[in-house]
Amino acid sequence: MGLFKILTAAKAIADFATDENTIKAANNIKTLSGEVSEKFRDINGDGGFDMDDFNWLLETSCMYSSIIGHISTVDSNEIREEEMDVAIEIINNICFSEDGLLNDEVVEFSQLSKKQIRNKVYDKFSTPYSLKKISKYAINIEKEEEFYSIAYSIVMADEEVSENEKEFLDIFSKELEFSKFDVRNIERQIKKLL
Repeated sequence: MGLFKILTAAKAIADFATDENTIKAANNIKTLSGEVSEKFRDINGDGGFDMDDFNWLLETSCMYSSIIGHISTVDSNEIREEEMDVAIEIINNICFSEDGLLNDEVVEFSQLSKKQIRNKVYDKFSTPYSLKKISKYAINIEKEEEFYSIAYSIVMADEEVSENEKEFLDIFSKELEFSKFDVRNIERQIKKLL
């Protein structure tokens, strides 16, 4: 996904006032992960799109959903209704839209029902993977900067960062094995885009 799109989407996330902002946020985040969302991409380099590639797309979608789930509960254990609406819109846009990670062609290839796949992804919003698991995955696929950028962009969307959000970002950056210089550099780049 393009970093600029994720950042722009995140900025709109905190502004729950209109559906237009929700759509912009979702589009921006999808742009951040855009490089991944090529239809039938041979991810493992074995010569064609196969179930390993599908499973990678499904797991990546679950990771994005988990990050969004963590951010939605960082200031309280309860997710507000408007946050849930925004999260669903973003997840649908990133994962299930025409050019999403799990578009109709990819779902059809998997031979799983769309409902089964959606339930797996949505479940990770409600019960996200641990930050340790998300970070390990990001490191393994060399997407640490992208994953942190998504989290930071969403936190910065309302331009007010709470102590809980600062603590969350600090923990997440350490799990991603970033130095303070790395974090500052990423955050500076994102602030320029917002």
